[in-house]
This record gives sequence, structure tokens and C-alpha cells, in this order.
Amino acid sequence: MSSANTARRNAFVSDGEREVLRAFERLSLGANPFLPERVEAEARALGSDFVKTAQVWHVDAELVSSDPALPGLNPNVPRLGALAERFTAQLRERLAGSVRARRDELLEYEGLVRYLLYWRYENHWLRLLLQAAQGKATTGRMAVWPRFVADVRHFLEIPGIEM
Repeated sequence: MSSANTARRNAFVSDGEREVLRAFERLSLGANPFLPERVEAEARALGSDFVKTAQVWHVDAELVSSDPALPGLNPNVPRLGALAERFTAQLRERLAGSVRARRDELLEYEGLVRYLLYWRYENHWLRLLLQAAQGKATTGRMAVWPRFVADVRHFLEIPGIEM
């Protein structure tokens, strides 16, 4: 086997996966949801699974969500969440195995993890913000906190990998 084939086999991500990883990093760094760049990043991440919607992200009562409990939700949001769940698990498994990533790839992986954490815990943080907006106390313990910390550690504290 040639060294080029060995390098490809041991690569952290393929060229196609790298594009998805970079799109998630862009989304996690705060692609403005009111500008077309947010929708462009969604399209790059989802590829052929992307559902064309408005040029900018917004809740639209005319949209049919994949979740009937969430009418008007951009149908790409749950698709991105599901992809982030699968892709993060795959990449974490590679990092825990024998595959090594370059520093720039680790930074992109961290962006994917940020997106995943936001996806998993968004409703918990939103609930806290709504309580604050209503003048309610927000200084108590959050029941979800131990699970959040466990997820952070699972995805970012990988033995032998310095993030």
C-alpha cells in the first residue's frame, strides 16, 4: 500500500467530511441567522438533505416542520441536529482510536461539539433566559448541568488528545 493510501486511510476526516465540519464550525461561531451566510452554512453541512427555505433564517408559519409540535421551524434545524449527533459521535470515536487530527481539524471539531451542545441544551438555556425576562430567580441549580458537564468532558476530554 502506498504512503498516500495509508495517509488517506488514517486521515481524521475525508475531504467531504471536512466541508461538513467547517460548515458546523461556521454555524457554531455565530453565523448571523439574519444573513444568507447562515443558510449557506446549513446547505454546506446538509448537502443533498438541505431543504431550500428563505434566504435568511426565521420562523415562518408557512413552513412545515418535521416536528408537528414545532410549526414554522426551519426544517433544516432538526436535520442539522441529527447530523451533528451522528457526526460528533463518529469523530470522537476516531479521536479515541488510533487516528490523529491536525490542530486545525481539532479546532473545527470543537466547533462541531459547540453546535451539538447548543442543539442538545438550547431549550434549557432558553427557559433560563425566559425566567430572567419574567423577573424570576435564575440563580438556582440547573438539573441538566451534570449531564451538560458530562457531555463536555466526553467530547472534549479525550485521553491523549490536547484540545
